[in-house]
Amino acid sequence: MKKRTFVAMLSAVAIVAGMVSCNSSTTNQSPDLSDQSSILEQPVAESNSHTTAITSNNSFDEAIANNEKVVLVDFWASWCGPCKMIAPNVEAIAAEMRDKVVVFKVDVDQPFVAETGLLQRYNIEAIPCLILFRNGKEISRNVGYMEKEELGTWLGKNVN
Repeated sequence: MKKRTFVAMLSAVAIVAGMVSCNSSTTNQSPDLSDQSSILEQPVAESNSHTTAITSNNSFDEAIANNEKVVLVDFWASWCGPCKMIAPNVEAIAAEMRDKVVVFKVDVDQPFVAETGLLQRYNIEAIPCLILFRNGKEISRNVGYMEKEELGTWLGKNVN
């Protein structure tokens, strides 16, 4: 099995685990990732980040519609191992391509995401999910972990 396929499957399992926890009568607890490799302990975004967090449906709609650059939206969650693994790659690409691409991050566990049906609106079934928008319209998407070079190639095909 290819590494990318395995990571995508792992993402799907993590999402299902999160949904079961959210829908059960027990308290909503995220899976414990503390025993995982050190890459999972890295923050998703640092203070000197080249990415911007989206915290409301209005800011999401404005971000993708009112932008001269191509918009990359990273749908992620703090409990998602592959999301934490891809975060440094997204950050690096955001810095390298800041003249062509603006990068936003949406934490799928934020209340506005569920309240507005954002995941359903964009058919997001697994994370990390990276979606490229141009003039408010989706032009490409990629689900699962990608190495930095692979991410750069994917963006290069869609940005010019």
